[in-house]
Amino acid sequence: MAYLNGSVPAQGSLSNVGDNCGGHFAALRVLTQFLTGATIVDYSSIVATTSGDGDIDFVDTVWRGLAGVRSSVPETWTITFTTASDFDVSGSVSGAQTSGVADTIYKSDNDEICFLVTQGASNWAASDTVVFDVTANTNTVAADKYQVVSTNYDRTYEEDGEVVLKSTGLTGTDDIYHNFMAERSGIPFNRWGYRLRTMMGYDTGIALPENQPGAMNQRFVGMYDGGTNYWYVCDGRRFVAAWQVSTTMHSMYSGFITPYSTPTEYPYPFFVGCESSTGIPFWGGDGQSQQRMFIDPNGSSYMRWVDGSLAAIDSDNVTTDVDKPRHIWPYKRTQPSRDELLRMEEWNGGHMLWPCTLTSKPDSNIDMQVFGVLEGVFGVNGLTLTPTLIIDISGQDYLVVNSIEAVDEANIWALRLS
Repeated sequence: MAYLNGSVPAQGSLSNVGDNCGGHFAALRVLTQFLTGATIVDYSSIVATTSGDGDIDFVDTVWRGLAGVRSSVPETWTITFTTASDFDVSGSVSGAQTSGVADTIYKSDNDEICFLVTQGASNWAASDTVVFDVTANTNTVAADKYQVVSTNYDRTYEEDGEVVLKSTGLTGTDDIYHNFMAERSGIPFNRWGYRLRTMMGYDTGIALPENQPGAMNQRFVGMYDGGTNYWYVCDGRRFVAAWQVSTTMHSMYSGFITPYSTPTEYPYPFFVGCESSTGIPFWGGDGQSQQRMFIDPNGSSYMRWVDGSLAAIDSDNVTTDVDKPRHIWPYKRTQPSRDELLRMEEWNGGHMLWPCTLTSKPDSNIDMQVFGVLEGVFGVNGLTLTPTLIIDISGQDYLVVNSIEAVDEANIWALRLS
C-alpha cells in the first residue's frame, strides 16, 4: 500500500502560472501522478521570472499523451526563453532537451514532463525563465501502480479533460477501471469538483467512457479553486482520496471492497464513494450543505452487486432490498446505536475503530445481511477528534476526516495511512 500527503496552491495565486496548476485541477493531477507511479509535480515550486503576462500551465508527468513508462527521477526543470516565443528546456538529471515554442503543448524527449507556455498581451522575452521541481513518488510497488488507459480533452464541460486508469489488483490479474475528471463551471465560476465512474471493461473503439461495457453513472465531489491539502492512499485494488480546502474536507473511494465471499462468488465487488448523486453543487450554496461523506451517503455512493446490477447506498433509506448492500455500518442514520458508538468517550486516551461494513436490513423481521468492508476505512469514536488530525492506534497512523455537512463525532471517520 502507498500513501502520499502534500498540498497544492490556489488557482491564480502564482504569478504567470495558469489555473490548471492550482486548486482542484492540480490536486487531481497529483492523484493521477501518484497512482501511476510518476514523479510528483510540486506546483507550489513553479517560479516564472518575466516582465510579461504570459502563462505556463498544464504542467504534468502523466496527462497530455505522455508515454506509459513513468519517470521516477526527482529533478528540477528549467525553461529558458531565447526569443519571445522560443525556449530551451533542461532537467537537472535529464539534461538538455529538444527546444519548444509557445502556444504548443511541450513534451520532453523521453516523456518525463509536459506543459503549455502561452503568450499574453505582453510577450515573453529572451532570458525569461520558468523553474519548477518534480519529486519522488511513494508509490513504488509495481502491483500498486495504475495504468493509463485513455485520456480525453474534448469534453463539453469546462475542465482539463478526463482520464481512465486501470489497476490490476494485488495479484496483477484483475481489470479494475477508474474514470474521473475535474470540472469548473458556472458564470462566473462557482462550481468546482470531480466526476467519478467505473466500467467493467474498456473497448478502444468506443470514444466515451460512459458508453464502455458496464459503465456506471457518475457520482460527484464538490471542491474549490483554493489551496488544497491532500491525502492519497492506494493499493492495486482501490484508492481513497481526502482533501481539505478552505474550512471543509472532501473524499472519494474507487475500487474493490473486501467481500465476505470468494472471488468466484463475487468477482467484481466495485464500490464508488462520492459526496453527491445530483451534480457538483455551487460553492457556498444550498447544494454544498447537502453533500455527505461517502460512508454516510444519500445515494452518492453505489456498488456493483454479484449479479452485475448496481446498488445505491443510502443511509436514510429503511425499506430496501434484502439481497443488496444498501447501508454502511456504523453510519446508517436509522440505526439506533449509531450515535452512541461514534460518540463514546475515549478510554484511557485511546480510540476504537469499526470497519465500515456494507449491510442491508430492510425491516425488523429480517437479520442484518453483511456483504463486506471498505478497505482501510473505519468508523472511529472520540469527543476530542478534529479534522486532519493523525492518530496512532496500535502502531498504525489514521487520518481523521470529517463530512462537509457537519463537524461532530457522528460525522467523522478514519482513513488508514500505513
